Amino acid sequence: MELHTNRWYVQWFFLSLRVIDRFTGGNDEYWHAENGMSTNLCQFMRVTLIWAPLVVALNLAVYGLVLSALIFVPLYYFGLDGSLTIYGAILIFFTAVALLAFLFWVAVTLTSIIRDGSSELAYVLRRRKERKAAERTTNGPSFGSLIWQYVVAVKRRVCPIITFKQA
Repeated sequence: MELHTNRWYVQWFFLSLRVIDRFTGGNDEYWHAENGMSTNLCQFMRVTLIWAPLVVALNLAVYGLVLSALIFVPLYYFGLDGSLTIYGAILIFFTAVALLAFLFWVAVTLTSIIRDGSSELAYVLRRRKERKAAERTTNGPSFGSLIWQYVVAVKRRVCPIITFKQA
């Protein structure tokens, strides 16, 4: 089975390998790059559907605990009024920075549209649509069909080899 590296689930697989490598201190990503960029379907599905989401969930739990501590400690020590004052000042600052960045982006975008004209924008949108249609025809199997092939492979107890093709 051959999968294109531009598909989202293949990119998620390599990102998952990187996440797991950072978590465990291993070198799976390097091994896959050195050994011809191939794996089997069972390992591909285990990494993308089980191990990487589990590592991400554990990291989110840790960050959630830290964030809850940042919320509950000020509430405990400063009370509701003091905490709202602190949070309000922080929120006003970040909102002002985000609003300023958004207004700057809008101004740059509007000036470029006015300068370049709307015909170029229509041309770019049409080219993007044509490119996506061409990519759909050459991308390979969908993620749903991969899951079905995985179920069949588990039932037969034979996992096909996956090779990755540069797009």
